[in-house]
Amino acid sequence: MPQAIVLACNLRRVAQACFALLWTAAIVLALSLVLNWRATGDTQITPEGLDAAWQAVFGTPVRPGQVLFWVCVLAGWWLGFGYLNAPVLRGAALEIARDERGKLPPEPLLYRMAAGAPLLAMLIPAVLLVAVAILVLPAHLDGLAGSLLLLITLPLALVCALVAAAGFLLFGLAAPLMPATAVVEGRDYLEALSRPAGFVLQKPFRYAAYFLAKLAVVALAAVAGGAVLALAWLLIAACLYAVGASDVVAAVWAAATDPAPLTDTPNLPPFVMASIFWGSVGMLVCWLSVVSQCADLITYLLLRYRIEGTTFDQVMVASERLALFPTATETAAQAEEARQRFDARQAAQAAPKAEPAGSE
Repeated sequence: MPQAIVLACNLRRVAQACFALLWTAAIVLALSLVLNWRATGDTQITPEGLDAAWQAVFGTPVRPGQVLFWVCVLAGWWLGFGYLNAPVLRGAALEIARDERGKLPPEPLLYRMAAGAPLLAMLIPAVLLVAVAILVLPAHLDGLAGSLLLLITLPLALVCALVAAAGFLLFGLAAPLMPATAVVEGRDYLEALSRPAGFVLQKPFRYAAYFLAKLAVVALAAVAGGAVLALAWLLIAACLYAVGASDVVAAVWAAATDPAPLTDTPNLPPFVMASIFWGSVGMLVCWLSVVSQCADLITYLLLRYRIEGTTFDQVMVASERLALFPTATETAAQAEEARQRFDARQAAQAAPKAEPAGSE
């Protein structure tokens, strides 16, 4: 599992994870702008507008509209986040299984599969949840008729609710493995969501052990990366003190904690340095994201080895597996070749019967 840290030390993968982080920041910013505008009618973000938007979205009691809103927002965020992070898993999978490095050609189908498989998995128990909502509608009926109808439908609703809860739990636990399955296997969405769920069911305790190992590795990486980043900025601060720019250090710290006053003044260098500081923190977050994803990939490959006996060098990474299936052009050529063989065989069978007629 510590191999995930080594796999994460790749500038291309960290840069790809940065795109995913920028997508997340864009979603948060757009959501804040829209909610602030809906709450105050002003396009400029204000603390009052954000507070009103917060109350509208997270206020109690929880309304069905709020739940639907957050489901749509989170699903839209994940589709972009998962798609942008899929190349990270793809590159790590090739390096583990084939020792191949370098720039990879884009695989949109695999990336869409990696992003869509977890959502499709959650859609299955969600359908049962809709059935539960329909079955409990008799609770609105009064009197004996409503009670008798509820007596019939509520046990069915309970069964559907139990299955839905088990589905949410199972697919939720297996979700981290689904993008890894998509970029490794690359055949269809059903395999990308069913194979990880099957692995979790077959080896739940081993999966739990791998998950705890992943958490330990990510925590170790966070401590190590944070220590390196802190030491780097301490060295920069020491150099600033050495050249007599101690006031700049104080200004940078003020800008990092409260940047608003500095943006209104011509003295922007501290603000720029504070921005670079937070950018480096973002890079650390992206690196930890790569570590976590590589650990999920290693978990999937280890479970596949433990359950199916497939070693890393036997893994067929998507493009090699897809190459086993003929393309449409190759299928047409094979069909034409088969037709020609059939015609030749038919001609060969008819030739001996025609020969005596020719001799007469």
